[in-house]
Amino acid sequence: MTKRSIVAVLLAAALLLIPSCDAETFMRKFGTNVLGGLGGEETINQLEEQIDMIIVGEEDPESPSYDKIVSLVVQATRNPDTESKMLDSLAQTTDQASETIRTEVDNILDEVNKNMDSNISLDDFTDENINSLLESIETSEDIPAGLKNTAKTAVDDLKKLIDGINGTGTYVPTKGDIVIVKSISSVADTILAELNSSEGSEIAIDSVIDAANEALKMINTVKPSSVFSNLDLNGIIDELMSSMNDSSEEEPVPEEGHEGEVTE
Repeated sequence: MTKRSIVAVLLAAALLLIPSCDAETFMRKFGTNVLGGLGGEETINQLEEQIDMIIVGEEDPESPSYDKIVSLVVQATRNPDTESKMLDSLAQTTDQASETIRTEVDNILDEVNKNMDSNISLDDFTDENINSLLESIETSEDIPAGLKNTAKTAVDDLKKLIDGINGTGTYVPTKGDIVIVKSISSVADTILAELNSSEGSEIAIDSVIDAANEALKMINTVKPSSVFSNLDLNGIIDELMSSMNDSSEEEPVPEEGHEGEVTE
């Protein structure tokens, strides 16, 4: 299997094989006293501090800010009042958010391009290409009908974010957008790490699914503070899984005793 094929399979796995991820499962990964019982204000202050470190490029490679952000978000979600204040904090706009997001996305695309022999950049997301993508979604026979409107909404949101990054739109990126991009980056990093550490055949798919589960919960938690506030990720996954089940039920079953022959 080529590297390009492996990347495609892993990306599909990350999107399609993510099991339902509730808060209890998400928090169990980090234990019961992740941060020693921080108070609400201290949790939010530390979260802002970690995001600011990402913005100014002062992350510690040995202790990445994103890992700490995950733990802090988990801590905040244990208290509805703290979670609400956290979302208010993440909804803050910052002049440096655009450049931070651009850097993160460029890094992701650079790694994907290396492994997939492609040449994708943010500059490819032009109005013409976005409109072409929307038309392709509408006419595609591979996208379930129940997902088309959601897919188009996601593309519209992405376009709004890119326009915000480029300073050509009215939307101003938030700290929540930074967290979401870092969540997506974590999945991409896991996929590429598994790809590069393997010899082209042995891939730890569980690691990819674990990273995707974590990112799913993170995105669902912080998306009210981002451009993707109306994106229903769980609904997308449910629709995809339902479509996959419907397809499998329609496949003809070989008659017993005649392996490989399909009954009429």
